[in-house]
Amino acid sequence: LFMPWLKDVANERQEPMMCINKWAKWARSGSTLMAMGYKVTTMMAQPLGFSQTLAYLGYKYSGAGVKTVFGEMHRIPELWEQTKAMSEFMANRINSYDREIRDMSKMLKPNASYFEVVETFRKHAFTPMGYFQLAVDLPTWWGAYYKGLDEYGGNDAKAIAFADSAVRITQSGGNVEDLAAIQRGGEIQRLFTMFYSYFSAFYNLSALQFSQIKFDNKPEAILRAANMALLLWFVPSILSELVAGRAPDDDEETWKWFSQNVLSYPFQTVVGVRDIANGIFSEFDYQITPAQGAPASIVKWVKNVYKAIAEGKTDHLLKSSVEALGFAAHLPIKQAVISVGNVWEYINGDDPDFYIRDLFYAKPQSRR
Repeated sequence: LFMPWLKDVANERQEPMMCINKWAKWARSGSTLMAMGYKVTTMMAQPLGFSQTLAYLGYKYSGAGVKTVFGEMHRIPELWEQTKAMSEFMANRINSYDREIRDMSKMLKPNASYFEVVETFRKHAFTPMGYFQLAVDLPTWWGAYYKGLDEYGGNDAKAIAFADSAVRITQSGGNVEDLAAIQRGGEIQRLFTMFYSYFSAFYNLSALQFSQIKFDNKPEAILRAANMALLLWFVPSILSELVAGRAPDDDEETWKWFSQNVLSYPFQTVVGVRDIANGIFSEFDYQITPAQGAPASIVKWVKNVYKAIAEGKTDHLLKSSVEALGFAAHLPIKQAVISVGNVWEYINGDDPDFYIRDLFYAKPQSRR
């Protein structure tokens, strides 16, 4: 296991860009920008990763990290500069905390032959999300740094190395050395592991934590196991749905919603199985890869064009046209489609109700 990892780190694998690989890269890139670029739900989901910090560092050092970062909020810019000076890993963190985002950052060149304003819009698509993630990474790093100082007798270099590793372990990373073997393949393989970085970290952290208490029969070990399950499984499985605006509908039984989300959450750690679980437990249909949204948007647009020409039905033509453009041209406009679409449906009378949440979230199933 070590030698393949070392080879990938030393020489990041690049498959020959045959036609099929180019299509795969196009679909993955377009889907990444549309699914995550400037999206409110992805921004709001980032702080939930702190539950993994609590599980790994414990409440004492996690609290110390939070106090350092947010105790004097006016010092955050100064603290960030200090952190970057101490850790090269953290200095590059904002563009490397997720594999898809890292890959997109490599693709988007500042002098690309594209309309400058559009290229700038695309280039900064993940910046807001990065700052939300930094709100977790910074307290994690400083909490781990303090723990490292205590455990290594004040050795600053070892404490910094421990802090870097703590961020990698709890919050995942997009650099080659941070990826699981299944994530380090070529473009075709990467289609099936999109948006997996967080759940890879969840799997590895869970395995690490529970292996430490596996053979411990003391009552304290049982309490630690319960705490791990709470922080790594139960809390994020529920909060992630609430933050994404997918709370139970009025006509949906809360216990059923709760049990479905809790039971399906561990399946997210298994590539292939997670897609089946999402199709069974969630409101979304089965999809073999999130990248299929790109070609699917083209198909949907063509069908709506046909309906407009043959039957005069133009109800969904504008929305499908904008979505297809976003996927095809790699434009991060999904949030705009959701927000503007919800406002337009209210103004147009298609939906008599309008809530503040409609500015940020897709409508729940009961209102579509």
